[in-house]
Amino acid sequence: MTRLLLVAALIAVRLPSAAGSPGAPAASAEQRLEQAMARFDEGDFPAARGLLQQAHDLGGACALRGRVALYRGLIEAVENDPALARRFFQQALACDPSLDIDAERHKPALVRLFREVRAALLGRLVVALSPAQPGAAVSLDGVRIGDAPVDREVLAGAHTVELRLARGALLVRRSVTVVAGRALQVLVAPPQSAAPARPAAPPREERGGPARPGRLWTWVAGASALALLAAAIATGASAVTDHDDACALLDDPIVPCAQRTRLRDRAAEQRYRDLQRLVAQKTTATNVCFALAGTLAAGTALLYWIEARRATVDAPRRRPRALRWGLMPAGVSVELDY
Repeated sequence: MTRLLLVAALIAVRLPSAAGSPGAPAASAEQRLEQAMARFDEGDFPAARGLLQQAHDLGGACALRGRVALYRGLIEAVENDPALARRFFQQALACDPSLDIDAERHKPALVRLFREVRAALLGRLVVALSPAQPGAAVSLDGVRIGDAPVDREVLAGAHTVELRLARGALLVRRSVTVVAGRALQVLVAPPQSAAPARPAAPPREERGGPARPGRLWTWVAGASALALLAAAIATGASAVTDHDDACALLDDPIVPCAQRTRLRDRAAEQRYRDLQRLVAQKTTATNVCFALAGTLAAGTALLYWIEARRATVDAPRRRPRALRWGLMPAGVSVELDY
């Protein structure tokens, strides 16, 4: 009976210890890291390396693993193994991109090595809301990283940025690519209510004065006059060319064309007569076109005046203002018509 009581007591004592065991590895890893940091500051790198390996084997949160990898990289850098140090630095920054080392505590070459690795892996992401609204939450790859505006270093590469308003409504979800060593700014404008439509402009009559009168027939007459003028010029130029060709068929080229009487070749007599007939016809057509163009030009000016006058007559006239007054038994009566 006594043996059974002792066994029961031992089981009761071990149960609380077993219940607290899940939290022990994380706490132990933190303790190993602190011990390793102390050994590192003392210059005992082999002991620090062993403690860091134990902390790594115990595991823990990603931020803790990042600090462990950082100090493992520092040890390898001090012992002149930059390739292995770079690998540990990359692991540390992959867990916690905000990690950095104190430039006053470590040698410049070591700081420079870490900063080179960091510059090759990290970029800066700036997320802002314009105009700013309190409580707008920013998430990166599904993890909330703070309220807008957010300015932080993140791993280079493709990410998904989400911005939600204070009431939880999704404002924007955007895929972005952060370039190492550069800053990417994501500026989001919240949706605005539709602006009120501007009232339609009043008709020209309401803005003062009648509408500008149309002058259709004025334009028709003017265009016809220009067309006839162009035809007259072209026909006249053709008549001059035919006249020169006819003169070339006559003898005595030194003498003016009007004073020549003989043909150079009798065989060209028919050609000469045809050219003379064409010159006469084209001259007549040219004169007729010039006359019609002049007539239409005068008609254009007349139509311009007539159409403008008709528009003025057809426009509504404003009633003239009038002021009337008179004496009444109770005083003076004043009437104003407008």
